Amino acid sequence: MLTDNRDGKEYKVIKLGGNWWLAENFRFKDIGSFCYNNNPDNCTEYGRLYTWKACIEACPEGWRLPTEKDWESIAKLKAGEDDSSDWMKKAYTNLMPGGDSSFNAVLGGYRNSGGIFKALRERGDYWGMSRKGKDYPWYCSFNFGKLELGLKDFEGRHARSCRYVKEK
Repeated sequence: MLTDNRDGKEYKVIKLGGNWWLAENFRFKDIGSFCYNNNPDNCTEYGRLYTWKACIEACPEGWRLPTEKDWESIAKLKAGEDDSSDWMKKAYTNLMPGGDSSFNAVLGGYRNSGGIFKALRERGDYWGMSRKGKDYPWYCSFNFGKLELGLKDFEGRHARSCRYVKEK
């Protein structure tokens, strides 16, 4: 378990691909974070949605945003030896609630830069760290039954879910 010293909230953690990962979406209330449709019950079930900057600033001490390589590593791990064109669908299934990983990616939707909430229970977008560094917003999407990696958000003003990773 991770206990966030700032608000006392506890988070399940799991070991995947050699690193520790949060096994639930982050819920620390900070400037630039939102509950879907501004409903606190959605924060309890889906975690908060964060802008790029807010996700970086909300990161608990000793943890970090996952890199593209981290996301790719767990996707390949959970796809197994599947080298077909459907390997990302297998990774999606195994990383979702009820899958074999306990990662429990939930489809918490997102909030666009205009403040409109979209895609609850249809899509789950997670911030990650681009290979280019912290000034290049990047995200991973659990979308329509498959995992999509390497999607760019050039402004980082959309609000998406956050999971953090810690080195072993």
